Amino acid sequence: MPDPKFIQEHSGFFENLLEHKFLFDLGRELVLRRPPQLLGILKAQVDMDGVDLTLTAGGRIRNIQMKTRSKAPLAKPYNISDALWDSADACVLWMIYDPASLEPINYYLLECPQCPRESFPESSQRSGYRKVFTRKANHKACGIQELAKTLFPVSG
Repeated sequence: MPDPKFIQEHSGFFENLLEHKFLFDLGRELVLRRPPQLLGILKAQVDMDGVDLTLTAGGRIRNIQMKTRSKAPLAKPYNISDALWDSADACVLWMIYDPASLEPINYYLLECPQCPRESFPESSQRSGYRKVFTRKANHKACGIQELAKTLFPVSG
């Protein structure tokens, strides 16, 4: 297991590594469907509106802000940009992973259209941001199969 201090010092590397793992797992899940679906992936060069990834599959577009966490969800809130709620079909996705194996354990998903920004308090630390707790997610502790069905429902 990598030393937690090492992970913290190289957090950007680990976030990217886990994001690639998520994209592989989700892409595999969609390709194995009947009929198979391909996953389109757009990665933001600049995270200006809180969108890290734009994913497409089966005619649906999802704008995603991705968070990674090596333990249980934080008791403190995350600052999420108000602009995320203005993005089409946006969501916040938390990946909880095992720090020993770097494998995802489960996912939490907050679908912004279903939870209006006004239901979250404004951040006192950053203007234009809301305080969002992982525990307020619409979908909690789900696996990749359930997450794939939620992000990209099987049509017909």
